[in-house]
Amino acid sequence: MFISAAQNFNRNTNHASWLLNETVAWAWRAHNTRNPLVVITAPGQATVTIHEGKSPPPTGYQETGVQLGLPFTIDAIALSEKVTTVEFFANSTSLGSSNEFSGGEMSLGSHKFATVGITTQIDEPGCYAIMARYTLKDGRSGWARCFPLFVHQK
Repeated sequence: MFISAAQNFNRNTNHASWLLNETVAWAWRAHNTRNPLVVITAPGQATVTIHEGKSPPPTGYQETGVQLGLPFTIDAIALSEKVTTVEFFANSTSLGSSNEFSGGEMSLGSHKFATVGITTQIDEPGCYAIMARYTLKDGRSGWARCFPLFVHQK
């Protein structure tokens, strides 16, 4: 899947899909990944938010969030021994990458079921699609399914 602005698209437009913006396109690509070889584990802390409603009575739901400007860790688990590097994104902005795996089958010389992660922070409040692009030993890459993250002000 290629992400391109409409005016820069030079292929057959009958075979293209147009999404709202670049952020939605990145999240769509990550969300629709088939058989990803990396799984993001939930970043942030679970919080319960109560929303007032006239009818029915107030309801609560659980969301995962972090506080604006404070560091948090994003981890991912490799489901294949072929994964060598994982780069993390908040929407289309890179948060950093790592090739330092731990646990899993590391003692057997494999990255399978090993964890990789980074510590980062986000300085703008809002809802973000946390994504991870992984690279395999043969140079190919793929995407983990995205994870929603809410960044709250203090």
